[in-house]
Amino acid sequence: ASLGWRDEDETLFLMWRWLDTLVAIDDQGVRWGWGGDYGELTGSDSFEHAHFSEVWDGGLLVFDNRVDEAGGSRLVEYTFDEASYQKVWEWTEGWWERGVADVRRVPGCDTVMSSWPDQGRIVEVARDGTTTWQVSVEASLERIEPLEVLPF
Repeated sequence: ASLGWRDEDETLFLMWRWLDTLVAIDDQGVRWGWGGDYGELTGSDSFEHAHFSEVWDGGLLVFDNRVDEAGGSRLVEYTFDEASYQKVWEWTEGWWERGVADVRRVPGCDTVMSSWPDQGRIVEVARDGTTTWQVSVEASLERIEPLEVLPF
């Protein structure tokens, strides 16, 4: 699950990845739901198995894992209000992530930074889709023996 707080209107946002649902909660209770079986917001091209790290007044940036491996995961920015949502930006390279990855806006730039753990990548992408920076590491799942603990 993802959890975010928006100071402007003191709203808590909860997103359940496996339920494909985002809800907004304030001191009165649940204000609205987006996605899932009981979503109230209208729109098209919603997320599938997504999670988020950043929400702001009128916007949300999500790492959308997607259900179908063949389609690949994607980074998506949405605008939204109390009644509807709209996709305003998307980026994908065809990579598919099974687990929890991340995407955030880079302060002072018109780029986003994303982590792709299955790929061993961290990627910075401009809004025009250009990869501006990337680092890749080779990951291994081999067992590492614990270090010997020496007495003081």
